Formats: sequence, structure tokens, C-alpha cells
Amino acid sequence: MEAPGSNVTPLGFRLARTEGSRRTFRHADISELLNLQEVGGDAKPYQLRQLLRLVERYNLQLKKDDPSLEHSTEEADDDTVMMKDVRGPHHRF
Repeated sequence: MEAPGSNVTPLGFRLARTEGSRRTFRHADISELLNLQEVGGDAKPYQLRQLLRLVERYNLQLKKDDPSLEHSTEEADDDTVMMKDVRGPHHRF
């Protein structure tokens, strides 16, 4: 299983701190923090909505040259789809 929040690093978020199961992320270009907490392998739905608002508000884009994206192009495209469709059953963040 991936660490909670590992899929937000390609958007430019970096882990700032960990408190229990909650992980707090910072982005160099925005002042707001992002909190993610794993429940049964998925992030909480309200936290995903917060992430989507940040992505839309600040026009965040996937950084294809990010070292955390060391997998095939097909998988990168799948991650992009997952990020656009977080209201579905899969919340892999």
C-alpha cells in the first residue's frame, strides 16, 4: 500500500508533518495546507474535495518530471484520470 498522500506530490505538494494518521502537505506556491488522513486505504471524501478546490483555484498541474512518477506513461495517464475523477469509488491520494 502506498503512503497516504504520495499521489499528491506530482502536483507539487510536499509532506510538511505527520501527526498520527494525519499527514499535512505544503505547496511552494500556495499558503493553504492540505491534510490527508487514510481510512481503509482511501483518503476522506471531504479532504479530496479540499484537494480538488486547491487544484482548481490555483490551476495546479501534474509535474511529469517529478521523480515520484517513475512508472510508465500508461500509469501516469491513469493517475491523471484518477485525479480528475475522485468522486468515483477510488480515492487513491
